Amino acid sequence: PHHPPSSHAHTRARAARAHTHHRHTDTHSVPRPRAQVKDLLEGAEEGAVWDGGGHRYQLEKVVGNGAFGIVWRARSEDGEVVAIKKVLLDRRYHNRELQMMKVMDHENVVKLRHYFEKQGKKKDETFLHLVMDYLPETIRSVALRHHKRSKRFHVDHVKAFLYQTFRALEYIHARRICHRDIKPDNL
Repeated sequence: PHHPPSSHAHTRARAARAHTHHRHTDTHSVPRPRAQVKDLLEGAEEGAVWDGGGHRYQLEKVVGNGAFGIVWRARSEDGEVVAIKKVLLDRRYHNRELQMMKVMDHENVVKLRHYFEKQGKKKDETFLHLVMDYLPETIRSVALRHHKRSKRFHVDHVKAFLYQTFRALEYIHARRICHRDIKPDNL
């Protein structure tokens, strides 16, 4: 019903996943601290189990990392595959990503399922874990696969990806949220 005819709409746009920011509350005057990759990987080897807020997740593999966090593919107790984004929590800053993810509910926006905090090894070090839908493919991974096979995207796939992305953007913009990191890895 929400997809153009003959689209393969099983791939949802991740248009609100990474680095979403509220338009009027963004500050640029003070740089945010960035977690070191070694700190983000602490206690996070493949097969490890994270307990958080009454939920248990077995880590399977790192599927992404960036300036502010690392993303793991994990399996919940009921066997469902999820993505867990681990970020350093700085109490001097309000975590806008969590605030926004908690209120978003749209079929073309990645869904926050759960979140929990864990203490790090250092004093006053806390990590926020965002448990979200896991989407195994991105536009980038699909494009690379097509490129390796010397194939072009079918026009219906392009239409479906664009349609889903624009629906997601319309949804987040209506809530006065600006994405700021739209790229093939995040769709």
